[in-house]
Amino acid sequence: MTITPPIIAAIIARLRNPKMPKLNQAQLAEHMGYGRSWASKLMKGAIKNISDEDTAKLQAFLGIRLIPEFRDTGEVVPEIAMELGRRMKDSEALAKVISALLEMPQGTCIEGTRWIETQDMTKIGQEIIKIAFANEDKPGKVARMVLELLA
Repeated sequence: MTITPPIIAAIIARLRNPKMPKLNQAQLAEHMGYGRSWASKLMKGAIKNISDEDTAKLQAFLGIRLIPEFRDTGEVVPEIAMELGRRMKDSEALAKVISALLEMPQGTCIEGTRWIETQDMTKIGQEIIKIAFANEDKPGKVARMVLELLA
C-alpha cells in the first residue's frame, strides 16, 4: 500500500481517538515488528510504501480499514483527495469526521437506499475543504458544520 497523507491522517486519528482503546506509536511499532523509529517515520511520511502483509497487520492493530491511494478514473479528482489528506493532518476534528466515514462498514447505504455517487462525494469533499479553510482555528465548529453537511 502506498502511504499517502489521507492514510497517515487516518492512522493519527485512530491513535488519538478518545472513544477507542488508547494506542501509541511505540505499541504500533512493536506490533508491526519494527523499532520505535519506524512508527515515527510512518507518521512523518518518510515511509512511502508498506507490504500487503504489513497493511493487514496495521489495519488489524488499529481496528480500522485503510483505503488505498485514489486512482484517477475520471470520476475522482486526486488533487482534492490529497488536499483533504493534508487538511486532515492539520485538523484533528476533520480527521475524526473523515475517519468515521472510512470506518463505515462496506455496504452501508446512505440517504435511505441509494449510494452517494462519486461525483456527489467529490462535491462533499470540496465543501469539507472549504469549511476547514474558513474555520481553521475552530475545530469544534468545523466538526459541527461537516456533520450538518453530511446529515
